Amino acid sequence: MKEVRLVPVAVVLALVTVGLVALVEKGVPGGAVAQGPSPLNPLSYGTRVLYELVRSRYATYIATDLEDLARVIRGERCVYVLVSPERPVDRAGEILSKLLSRCSEVALLVADEGGESNDLLRATGSSISVAGNRVGVVSGRALSLYPNASITLGGREYRVALDLASEVLGGSPVGYVEGLAVVVDVNSTEPVYRSTGVVAAEEVLGRVRVLVIGDGSILLNQVLASNRTEYRDLALGIFDYLCGGSSNCTVVLDSMHYPVLSPLEALGAPLSPADYIYVTLALLAILIHPATWLPPLLRWLDTVFGYLLRPPLGYATVSIASLYLAFALSRSYPYRRDTPLSEQVEEELYVAADVRRAILGGAVKLGPRDFVNLYNIVDEVSARVLGVRLSSREFPRVLGEYLSRDLAQGYWEMMNRYYRRATRASRRPLVVRWRRVVLGAIEASEAVLNALGTSLEATYGAEYLLARGT
Repeated sequence: MKEVRLVPVAVVLALVTVGLVALVEKGVPGGAVAQGPSPLNPLSYGTRVLYELVRSRYATYIATDLEDLARVIRGERCVYVLVSPERPVDRAGEILSKLLSRCSEVALLVADEGGESNDLLRATGSSISVAGNRVGVVSGRALSLYPNASITLGGREYRVALDLASEVLGGSPVGYVEGLAVVVDVNSTEPVYRSTGVVAAEEVLGRVRVLVIGDGSILLNQVLASNRTEYRDLALGIFDYLCGGSSNCTVVLDSMHYPVLSPLEALGAPLSPADYIYVTLALLAILIHPATWLPPLLRWLDTVFGYLLRPPLGYATVSIASLYLAFALSRSYPYRRDTPLSEQVEEELYVAADVRRAILGGAVKLGPRDFVNLYNIVDEVSARVLGVRLSSREFPRVLGEYLSRDLAQGYWEMMNRYYRRATRASRRPLVVRWRRVVLGAIEASEAVLNALGTSLEATYGAEYLLARGT
């Protein structure tokens, strides 16, 4: 019978304790959620899809601070991307200086409708700026702030629908709304009609090329992940144009000018149903981490035990604990009264014929102990002659080389079935007539040993020692 050793409970508890302490030492996992059009934001209003899309063609990095710009490979063409920043670009000069110090040529892609990116544009000396108003078209008698626009880059035209886009001033226009343009200032309710509404412009200033689009929403996750392929075509077309068709082009997506919130704070922001699921999972990852709940739990337990062990309550606590320990120890080591063994009577029969007559005549009572003795005899012969034990699953196959496979299989099953019953390893079969079973096993064993070129008598001689309880 195969023994299975289980790991002691104390060892398991020790390993669990070590794991919990290690997790606490490591600290709470980063559960911050980037907001706005950050490439670190996988939610609807982020630009993570844009990052994955561009990375499929060019070396792409995310800049969370100025030091990340040092990862740009020196001497290559670089494209710096800023999409609808939500914080002031107050270090625009340093960003441009680092890019120019490492790149042979620099291209700035600004997609913004609010005007926060104008500081970066002024640092380049560009004449382009984002007006921060809203440009639309007249459709019938209604004003629509979701106009269709045409943007031409490198001789290729892209047509997309804009969402609350801003007018772009200065530079060389490369994108217009389709139809009669109407510009609405955010501080005025009076619309201004224009013959053309410029929503994209570019300008080249020495080693710096500037491309400005007055709508950052066309690069958001919810747009690029939709089934509208024209937005993905435009996004890839922009970077192919700014990289000049060169594979040695590095793209850097700005993530310095967006807020970062905890998952709990992010739940208060406008979120889609899918975004709520993401933020909730991030919050749960923090809550279930041992570094979150284990230190407060230990402090609470320390307070509780300190209160319980303080006199006079401490006396009662120690008394109850001592009684429980004594009770547990008494159950662990139960008292057992010794029972006398039945008297053993040995009868020696020196002639094999006398043994057989005594057994068949009922003079000797056969029981499970006799079956176990017979099993052990056959087991020893099998190990010596066949090289396998009677309990082995290989026994029928090896014995099948001397007998038929069916007989060998049936003999093996019968001997092991009643052996388990005789040794109380099994309760089945429920009713056993041991005399009949032992006699049948003797006859079957004789046949097996004869096939192996031996016998019970040849193996152990004519002398048998049968022990039985009276």
